[in-house]
Amino acid sequence: MKRYLVLIVLLVTLPLFAGKVLLMSPVTKDINRSDAKKIDKNLYTVFKKKFNFISYDDLLSSNRSLAQKVASCGSDEFCWGENADAAERAGFDYAVLTSVKIDDNDEMLVKMIAISLLDEEIIGSSSNSFGRAKDISAAALWKLSKSALSSVYDEVKAGARSNDRSSSRNSSMERERREREEKRLQEERDRQKREDELKQKREAERQKREEIERRKEEERERKIAEEKETRRRELEQQRRIEEEKKRREREEVKRKANVERKRRQDEMERLENERRQREMERSQKAKNKEGQLKTNASKLESARNKVIDMCSEGKYNDAIRMILKVEKYKCECEEDAKVLALKTQLMAFNKVRSKIVEGIKLLNHNLILDNLEAAVSLDKEIVDGGTNFSQSVDKVYAIGYYAKALAMEKKDDYVAANENYEKCIDKDPDKSECQEWLDSKDELVKKLYSKANVTKNFNPTKAKELLRSILKLVNADNDTYKKAEKTLKELE
Repeated sequence: MKRYLVLIVLLVTLPLFAGKVLLMSPVTKDINRSDAKKIDKNLYTVFKKKFNFISYDDLLSSNRSLAQKVASCGSDEFCWGENADAAERAGFDYAVLTSVKIDDNDEMLVKMIAISLLDEEIIGSSSNSFGRAKDISAAALWKLSKSALSSVYDEVKAGARSNDRSSSRNSSMERERREREEKRLQEERDRQKREDELKQKREAERQKREEIERRKEEERERKIAEEKETRRRELEQQRRIEEEKKRREREEVKRKANVERKRRQDEMERLENERRQREMERSQKAKNKEGQLKTNASKLESARNKVIDMCSEGKYNDAIRMILKVEKYKCECEEDAKVLALKTQLMAFNKVRSKIVEGIKLLNHNLILDNLEAAVSLDKEIVDGGTNFSQSVDKVYAIGYYAKALAMEKKDDYVAANENYEKCIDKDPDKSECQEWLDSKDELVKKLYSKANVTKNFNPTKAKELLRSILKLVNADNDTYKKAEKTLKELE
């Protein structure tokens, strides 16, 4: 069961002639509302039975200004002394503070402090730890409160004389409360009456507006009916005019159609003669072209095979120059498409490969890793099974992961750097730069731990990031891992 630490500070003030205590409402921290209410109720029960007291709620009702002043004093006895005169007029001379929180042992701690307003000093305090909220019973609170008020207990304990004064004061307060309640109820009735009258007035106005709207709607409907009848007559007249116009147009169309039919017949005869002439000319050109296309097809096939051989040997620039040179030959056959596809693949591959080469020179992991997959795919499309490029791509991947690891180190992201160094070795076990970094990881985490210790006092957030990085870089059996884990728990 989760335990709580409860710090209760009670403020109690007593008048010189009666020894009355002001009981402040307990302040709770990290306590659920239900438990806090029970503690407040038990505390109120103890003081009601055992002490001559006034609650903070009573003071708030009778003297709000004083209540607000003392509520801001906390455990500052000098602050209470400044309000001693007002407190004496209100009928009390002693004060006690109440608060609730969780201690280092995860238990509920209850603490009470009693203050004398006239002497401006703490006259007693008491505290006790409890495992659960229900253990904080009225009996336990009675022991704490009696101990805190031991020096003035005889003066502030409940008695007949103080009870009479309290009863008289409570009766007066009850009368004032009833008068305020009656006044509030009367104001509520007056407000409701005004609202009812306003509601009736608005209803009458609404009905009047609806009647006016109804009459307007009837008038609009009558005008619409008249407009519809007028429009119907106009449309009927227009329809008759349109029918006559269409009849005349149909006769004109028939006449023109006959003329057009005769003109088309003459045109068709002329076009047929021209078509026969063009057909003869195309037939002759096709015979001449057929021989040239066969020659081009042979050239394209030979050139494409040479380009593929060049790619296999890694001569990509020579292959591109050749494919650009022979693309002007057309055979109007499948070779045209094959050469065009090979050209497109070569151009795309060369563009991506150039970015990778530039990335290797600059150690730019984005240029390398972002383009490798596309380059391998294009390389395997150009040559079945891929060229030397695809077969040695793991070493290029290793360079890309190495470059990315360096970039992550510059950003102090050592976890990401470690991940990329491991990928580097996985792709190329002979990559000495990556292996050396992984072999020196113990020294790195020691440096990170030292840096975290230096920064934890002025930049705890940065220190936590460094400590979490250590926990991800090494195993739990590592000494630095254990230190980092302990330090991180302390910071959190």
